[in-house]
Amino acid sequence: MPALAVRTRLPRPDDPDILRRVADATRKGHSIETAGNLAGLGKTVAWDWLTRGEADLEAAPPGTSWE
Repeated sequence: MPALAVRTRLPRPDDPDILRRVADATRKGHSIETAGNLAGLGKTVAWDWLTRGEADLEAAPPGTSWE
């Protein structure tokens, strides 16, 4: 059966595969819009996730483990 051309579930900001693809693309110098697109996200979603992540980092107590 051929692969679906449309995502069958919504992307989640805790999906390690999507996060890895975004991180890999930004390490290579791509903008957040391009990195999101390469990971299958729209540019608005990529920016929303980035904003949310930055807020989470700011709110976390010093020494918080992210693993």
